[in-house]
Amino acid sequence: MIHLVGPQQRHIYRDYLESMFELRYATFIVERGWDLPNDGRTEIDQFDHDDAIYALSIDINANRPKVDGCFRYIDTSARHMMPEIFPHLCSGGSPHGPDLGEWSRLAVDMAKRSPGQASRIFRNISLALVELAMLRGHTKIIFVADEEAAARTSMIWPGLERLGPTYESNGEMISAWSLKISLETLRFSRNLNKRTGPILIQLTNPDDLALWIDTEKARSKVGNDDHRVVA
Repeated sequence: MIHLVGPQQRHIYRDYLESMFELRYATFIVERGWDLPNDGRTEIDQFDHDDAIYALSIDINANRPKVDGCFRYIDTSARHMMPEIFPHLCSGGSPHGPDLGEWSRLAVDMAKRSPGQASRIFRNISLALVELAMLRGHTKIIFVADEEAAARTSMIWPGLERLGPTYESNGEMISAWSLKISLETLRFSRNLNKRTGPILIQLTNPDDLALWIDTEKARSKVGNDDHRVVA
């Protein structure tokens, strides 16, 4: 399952959000060499505000709260990256409105990037993205990606639309993209993941999180990887 963390859940996931910011630092500052605000341990920017929503893949086998995959999601009616950082990537102006969301800061733990693990985590959080967009009532997602990431993403979702020209940034060639969200997108993503129900889980108190972790540990010991819906 992928954990959905909005403003009301942040107190439950405080340690996991800290791990997420550490993962972002390791991914974008250390590994990719991006010039982003950081404190030498975590990567947090001006778009990690109260309206930001996070999706977290939790490593249940770690000896401390640890996130091994994540992304950030922001309604474009709130402050978001595209019009402030990347307006030059959108030929017709940066899209925004009540039916659009912005996806950013996708990261997967380097230690989990063996072919099987990386693809599983990426597929899981990609499905979570579609489910989240539909929960928010959005019909499109906008995001910025380099050519390699866009090619990989097109294998998950056919029909990506480029929004403008390609530019060099931090040594990478990047473009802005949009993805149409529909029931067809959801069915395609679930079929790819061999799931029949939701992958997102939204908890309401710390005891539920502790119970979920204990349950998942017990389930993994018996090799039970079922796909039941978790309310």
